[in-house]
Amino acid sequence: MKNGAEKTEELFKKYGDEILRTCMLILRNRSLAEDAAMTVYEKAFLAFKGFRSEASEKTWLVRIAVNECRNILKSSAYKTSMAGEIPDTAEDRDEFSEAETKAAVSMAIMSLPEIYREAAVLHLYNGFTLKEAARLAGVSQSAMTFRVSKAKELLRKALEECYYDRI
Repeated sequence: MKNGAEKTEELFKKYGDEILRTCMLILRNRSLAEDAAMTVYEKAFLAFKGFRSEASEKTWLVRIAVNECRNILKSSAYKTSMAGEIPDTAEDRDEFSEAETKAAVSMAIMSLPEIYREAAVLHLYNGFTLKEAARLAGVSQSAMTFRVSKAKELLRKALEECYYDRI
């Protein structure tokens, strides 16, 4: 049986990028996302003995990440320094490259209101089922279904505008 430090390191290697991207999409700030991701692994290390394997390791880490991001979003420091700030978009070009498309989608997700952004990150980006995403977000499945539907609608509009702005 691995000790907490070894297991946490293994989880970091396996899921580190996914957790960082999840935090980045929710927080819309790389520095805060990096801090949040590190806090996720600190909390995982401290709580590892209590992990009961009722959920997958990824689900457990994403739940910690979402909660940490929520705490940051609720903080007065975040609200005063980051309110409404969205990172710059990629330079306009004649055609979308794969990287530009990914950047446009990421920007569209980051521009969503918080509850829809969280739903999009959990269900559309991380691939959790609606039931799993609802459990992770602490809402009913019907609420998550509505949030995902609204997120898709908003993303469709944002990406259409982005696409037509580039033509």
